[in-house]
Order: sequence, then C-alpha cells, then structure tokens
Amino acid sequence: NHTVLSPNTIDLSVDCSDLDNVLVTSSVNVAVRNLSSRSHNDISVKIRAYDEAGNLLKEKYTTFSRMLPPNSIFDKPVTLPAKTKRCDCQIVSSHPFN
Repeated sequence: NHTVLSPNTIDLSVDCSDLDNVLVTSSVNVAVRNLSSRSHNDISVKIRAYDEAGNLLKEKYTTFSRMLPPNSIFDKPVTLPAKTKRCDCQIVSSHPFN
C-alpha cells in the first residue's frame, strides 16, 4: 500500500469495498470518515478499478465538495467499468478547518 498521508488528510479514512457489479457498469460506494475534531472541505479521493487478473482498468477522482463535520461520514456512489472486480481508494487532498 503506497498511501501517502499529509497533515491535511491524516484525519480522514476512506473505504471503497462496497462494490456492486451489474451488466453494463459497476459502481462502488465511496465512504469518507472524518476521525478528527476538525471539519474538512473539498475532500478529493482517487479510485483505482481492477479486473479479475489485477489489471488496472480505470483511475478516476471524485470530490466531496460539502463540508464534512467532525467525527462523521459522507458517502456517494461512483461508476466504474463493468469488468471491475475490486478497487482501492485513497484520500488525495482536503481543506481542514476548526
């Protein structure tokens, strides 16, 4: 795991294990959890989709533009290619404030 944590993202965790495959697309529920007492804004997440053989199918970014209050969770669905069998995700950036 090559996750890089910066001071702006260390308060956050992200989960994209809730993957749903349908015939023409796949979708994943991306959930960001704020583990701190600070609020965060403009949270950017990188998602990588892999096929059954482990080949990278797609890399995409999504942004949670709403303010994420302390100790709370936001989630949203993200569409991925139909052949997606697993994905990983990481927080890229955010703007914390007190």
